Amino acid sequence: MEIREGGLGDAPAMLAMLDGAVAWLAANGRTGQWGSEPWSLDPRRVERITGIARDDEIWVAEVSGRPAGVMAVAPGPRTTSPRPRSRSCTSPSWSPIAPSPGTGWAAR
Repeated sequence: MEIREGGLGDAPAMLAMLDGAVAWLAANGRTGQWGSEPWSLDPRRVERITGIARDDEIWVAEVSGRPAGVMAVAPGPRTTSPRPRSRSCTSPSWSPIAPSPGTGWAAR
């Protein structure tokens, strides 16, 4: 496994992972939190994930060159204004993104 710093270019992979998680949850009757429709089809959610990829510190775990998981680190609760990227923060806010389908818990 390789872990690399990510960014805006990783938004499509992040959305694909979320879509896979939604599909898995829906297939198991768990639609209460994330719904049953792919996040990539909801413009509001696409903008939210794109904003996280653009504004927060993104780390991508890759297996054999393919994204297997993503972690977003923000300096605090999300606001409507973009944040500058920073390597340090006093009170981190963690936003884990689900692993890609076929890896981790999604493969079970």
